[in-house]
Amino acid sequence: MQQISSNPTFQLLLQTTEQTVQELGCKKTTLQEIINRTGLSKGAIYHYVKSKNELFGLVLQHRSEQLNTAFDEAVEQASGPDLASPLKVLIDNMGRFLLDEQEVNNKIFFYLISQQENPEVKQILSELHERSIAMSVRWIQIGQQHGAIPPELDADKTAKLLRIYINGLRMDRLVAASPEKPDMQALFTMFYDTLKQ
Repeated sequence: MQQISSNPTFQLLLQTTEQTVQELGCKKTTLQEIINRTGLSKGAIYHYVKSKNELFGLVLQHRSEQLNTAFDEAVEQASGPDLASPLKVLIDNMGRFLLDEQEVNNKIFFYLISQQENPEVKQILSELHERSIAMSVRWIQIGQQHGAIPPELDADKTAKLLRIYINGLRMDRLVAASPEKPDMQALFTMFYDTLKQ
């Protein structure tokens, strides 16, 4: 997958895709529908993406980058070795972006999971997974640099465990007969205590 561009046309493409998925769902969202809604030509769309699946992957990547930006802003505003504020930003956004089954992020994530026999989709999911691990490692390392997380904590191993936990929460929300909303305060406390040790 490519890097997310700040180009207004590319941003319009991402925003329109999100809105269309929210309204129609993933199956009914087509590149033709995106063309119709944006007014862009087929050539303009294909300049940025070669398929609907790639576009969906870029929407997920964009959402992940938004979360990363929110974390960076919280770190800049935090004073001293305070991990609580940046971690709370992450947990609050995860609660919104990752655990609400009506959230576009989750609609796309589960749609792509259902299409994983497709080699293109498998590659997209693999790249998204690697990016999310790298982002989590970075967050942990920033906490270590600020003295909020012990330096001996294995950032890579911890990032992978946190990703497993988050994806487990997503799946639980999907398959539970009457899914309970996770207690975000308890989740915040657990992450905070784990990273401080």
